[in-house]
Amino acid sequence: MQRVIVQSIKKNNSWSFGWLSFFWFHRAKLTWFHGSSQDINFSTYTGSDEIKTTAWTSYFSRLPTQELALGYRPRIAERPYLPGSTSGDFLNFFLDLKRVKKPEEFDIKGWSRVCRELVDAELPVYGAILVRNLPLCNMEDFKTFLQNLGYKFFEHGVTGYRTPLGEHVYTASDDPPQVTMEPHNECSYSPFFPKKVIMFCVKEPDSFCGGETVLLKNQDLTTILDPEVTRKFEEKKIRYQAFLPNKNTEAGLQKTWQDRFWVDDPQAVENTLESNGWSFSWDKDKNLRFWYLHSPVIPHPVTGEKMWFNQLTCYHASYYRALPLFENTSIPDDQFPFHSYYGDGSAIEPAVLQHIRAAMWSCAMGFRWRTFDVAILDNKQVLHGRMGWSGERKLVTSLIDE
Repeated sequence: MQRVIVQSIKKNNSWSFGWLSFFWFHRAKLTWFHGSSQDINFSTYTGSDEIKTTAWTSYFSRLPTQELALGYRPRIAERPYLPGSTSGDFLNFFLDLKRVKKPEEFDIKGWSRVCRELVDAELPVYGAILVRNLPLCNMEDFKTFLQNLGYKFFEHGVTGYRTPLGEHVYTASDDPPQVTMEPHNECSYSPFFPKKVIMFCVKEPDSFCGGETVLLKNQDLTTILDPEVTRKFEEKKIRYQAFLPNKNTEAGLQKTWQDRFWVDDPQAVENTLESNGWSFSWDKDKNLRFWYLHSPVIPHPVTGEKMWFNQLTCYHASYYRALPLFENTSIPDDQFPFHSYYGDGSAIEPAVLQHIRAAMWSCAMGFRWRTFDVAILDNKQVLHGRMGWSGERKLVTSLIDE
């Protein structure tokens, strides 16, 4: 059986955050850097129905570090529309992204099979994979690629602020482009969350215009959080509360529950909420509030160690107050789209929120998209966010259950 050698580079070498892998498909050698050297066998798709054992060296080569270099340093500290950035304890810039890799053969179906094997083998180790130069030229190609990966799609009520585009594909976010989104794990406010997030770049942003995707590891964040902060949230849990106005009232600036759930029937909304374990109430104007108590941590999928895994900062009223939509408004905390509390209903201290935000951004790194890139994230191990941008940028996403 043919072999691929997995090579190792020390973390203090100029090459590498070993958990994040970047691949460029091309005929040449595959190297990525994590752990010690070892032999690994791979099966790859040959373009027919036959699976043959083939060395990954046939398809991958090292991608020069400069391929992913941003060329400039997007500021984090004092960034407009980013909660907490003016307090003095944010880093000026996020960390450099230092490791890369290389693809170009088969039809889309064939590459789906190859990528499925790669993702199943390596995503649990690295947490994030970027694939560049697949033969995907538009959103329909991406949908074909997704369908042939063979994963089960996440269908526990995709209720985020995104637009459905058909076949389990959505806009990545409908928030205004100037908004910098805090790093988060998708749907980590809920007991039901996708295991993977797959993104596709339809249109890359112009150079020096922002729009980088931000990544950081849950484990890294957990290790630098104040243990007392973590302990208190573990003891009390987090209460996430949502507010969605009725489209027939003048209840606010945000999307209505009809927009959010894509239905007009309150009973259908209640069925969705009950099936997901949320409590809810309707006021006299048929505005909807729903809430859920949830743990702030989950076990690491490999080691079992506790990891910080929640959305308490980006679902806190302070996040929404920093958005351009809500500038100069006097909306009560409980009438923003979301607000988070301690599980007993008490307010989360501003200093605690600031500590968590500063910790997240202190271990964040980012990369610049190229048109038709595909990124696959392990949603249990890696937080993602985005830097605000100007000009044009289009990213779509699909959420994977298993």
